[in-house]
Amino acid sequence: MNSKFETPQEQSQSTIEKIKETKQELESLLNNPEENKKGILELTQEIEKLNSILKKEIEERIKKQALFYEGNHKEIKTESRPEILETLSKSESKKVKASVAENPNTPVKTLQKLSDDEEEDVRASVAKNLNTPLNLLKKLSSDESKLVRAFVAENPNASVKILQALSKDEFHATKIFVVENPNVSEEILQALSKDESEYVRASVALSSNTPSHILKRLSKDEHERVRRSTALNSSTPKEALQELSKDPFEKVKEGVAHNPNTPKDVLEELSKDGSGWVREGVAQNPSTPKETLKELSEDSMHSVKIIALKRIKD
Repeated sequence: MNSKFETPQEQSQSTIEKIKETKQELESLLNNPEENKKGILELTQEIEKLNSILKKEIEERIKKQALFYEGNHKEIKTESRPEILETLSKSESKKVKASVAENPNTPVKTLQKLSDDEEEDVRASVAKNLNTPLNLLKKLSSDESKLVRAFVAENPNASVKILQALSKDEFHATKIFVVENPNVSEEILQALSKDESEYVRASVALSSNTPSHILKRLSKDEHERVRRSTALNSSTPKEALQELSKDPFEKVKEGVAHNPNTPKDVLEELSKDGSGWVREGVAQNPSTPKETLKELSEDSMHSVKIIALKRIKD
């Protein structure tokens, strides 16, 4: 329960108690309806009047509480009452509506309305909401806004079918989010591993979901960024890491040096590399043998020496 306010029902407790008492009186009169016709009519009318008062009280309380959030939209993320969230969803403020759309407690019917909002940020917040149903995610996956589509691709509830469609998106960031989605299929990863963008291919190379046969191919990619990402992936086959350890680019070898799956003989070889950053990676690698660490403890680069000494003590 939100601690900032009482619920509208709690604040209208006095009216609720009156309704309850009046109903009890009415039930008593109903035991002998023929003799109590006038009293029954009066009490029935009284209950209708009290219900009308109660409704207005609740509406007024909701408006008052919603008004607080108009100036404090960041607080909306802790709100859990559907009637408040529904009222706030009709706000003229983009920030307020976006905060409601992102709230995991927002009712589906309210998310449905907000998914049609003219503001891009509001629709994007619906797309990132973990409680947004599949049918809304599907609709938003074809939104005109690349930001909205990207957030759909990132949502862990997006289906393989939705991800398949988004994997062909023109926006590179959307395709990268598809790669990082836990529901991504091998078929999608296979297709995106051949994408024209090196950033997309690099994201495939770095993904823990990418199969070894795809990583093996990416280890020979023409772009340094892709080979470096492959070198960092702990699922990359040892033979591919061995080849990458001979790469002409320092950053690629540094990736191999950091990879805990790199064979010990390769780490030993890299410990003699001309780049201090590569040797530092070897010193940090949990798979580096103690003998190699002892050699690195006398390294000419101070940071390598310190890391190696600390690793030996640990």
